[in-house]
Amino acid sequence: MRNSLIICLLSSALAFSVCTDATARELKLKKTGESVVDAEALHFTGGTWGNCVNGQSFQQNAVETFNGFQYATYYDAARRLCVARRSLKSSEWEVIRFNDYHFKGNNTHNVSVIGISPRNGAIHLSFDHHGHPLHYRVSRPGVASRPKQFAWTADLFGEITSELEPEKKLLRVTYPRFLRTPKGDLQFGCRIGGSGNGDKCLADYDSKSGQWSGFGGYAGGKGTYGAASISRNAYLNGLTYDRKGRLHVTWCWRETGNPMTNHDLYYAWSKDLGKTWLNNAGQTIGERGKELVTLDSTGARAVEIPMNRGLMNAMTQATDSRNRIHILTFHLPDNIPEQTDWNSTRPKTHYFHYWRDDKGVWQRNEMNFTGSRPQLWFDKNDNAYIVFVGDRYNPSPNLSIAAASAKSKWNDWKVIHEQRGPFTGQPQVDRYAGPNVFSIYIQEEPKNTEVGFSPLKVIDFRPE
Repeated sequence: MRNSLIICLLSSALAFSVCTDATARELKLKKTGESVVDAEALHFTGGTWGNCVNGQSFQQNAVETFNGFQYATYYDAARRLCVARRSLKSSEWEVIRFNDYHFKGNNTHNVSVIGISPRNGAIHLSFDHHGHPLHYRVSRPGVASRPKQFAWTADLFGEITSELEPEKKLLRVTYPRFLRTPKGDLQFGCRIGGSGNGDKCLADYDSKSGQWSGFGGYAGGKGTYGAASISRNAYLNGLTYDRKGRLHVTWCWRETGNPMTNHDLYYAWSKDLGKTWLNNAGQTIGERGKELVTLDSTGARAVEIPMNRGLMNAMTQATDSRNRIHILTFHLPDNIPEQTDWNSTRPKTHYFHYWRDDKGVWQRNEMNFTGSRPQLWFDKNDNAYIVFVGDRYNPSPNLSIAAASAKSKWNDWKVIHEQRGPFTGQPQVDRYAGPNVFSIYIQEEPKNTEVGFSPLKVIDFRPE
């Protein structure tokens, strides 16, 4: 320890490097559990945009905990929509397999998501969209708030509908997501439209009445970018409530279906459940259903990143205990010139951590590694963790967890754990598992690629 201190005093630059590296090595995780949700979860033998539909970065959420039980949604080998539950005291999962709906196609965008409305204990599911009519079903009230009183069977859930509000069908839906509100209700978000031309929308669920209302756009694609592009859509990193009840959203814009047209990081926040939206300086720039936040909204751009820099869409965000918003994305380092296409760009990208400090100034930390689209999580001490796997551009068979310390202002990112794989898809994190439970949903790579299924797991860790 004394030698480390002497080294740190040699120079300020060397001190920063050595001391933060030592801090990073101090962060450890203890594996506390591993369970198999389904031994035969769907895995495509020849998919569109990948082969794993159970685990994509934009699933909000695939897994979540409420009142002593954990819930997960996915598709099984028979292509049935499934929702599973387990008591947190057990590693055994009960599974509902809906026989009235079978997944068609091989598109990894068409994920299933789950949401629980805490005040009435209803479980909500939305599934199988990529520009399609809404698919939505909800359980009876009380199923999640009194789980031991209900046998886990399909008749707990109602019929599939394409409406949230009566006689208002939702069409061209993509990226459905649920999030719990500070008041114990639920919200539904999605994109209406297509890649390069779509609006982000929200709706509110009232647990007392069991009714949805207020569906409307809050971020839209109008405006002119460059010389000619006149439409686009926002690819969210997530929708996140902080401890003060403020809703944060970050995104990049995409001008066309080509990911090389991704650009810039934008940020807005709301103090009234997403009805009105404010920029980084606290000025109102949007109102749901009336004035959408756009490319031209004053003060909404947080970080300028031009097109052709390999900026990835649909990444991850989280807030820490001081209500600061953090983003984890990847793009080309500053010293790498722009490339000609995605295949030449992607292998050269690195992870970047962007975060908004207490004064509203955006900070950046660069990592010297990358992988799949990750998930970002904070422990109770505001140390940051990301979980990721390899992909075809950065092959690795393992589940990797990297960490950075709050003490270093997250400038000491280091891989601290490798879970032996191989794994497929992109990991998901249970955002409601508890303040110090790092619960990860991940599917194994099939041992035989001609087989259309493999085990779906939940692996739990605890910071030490």
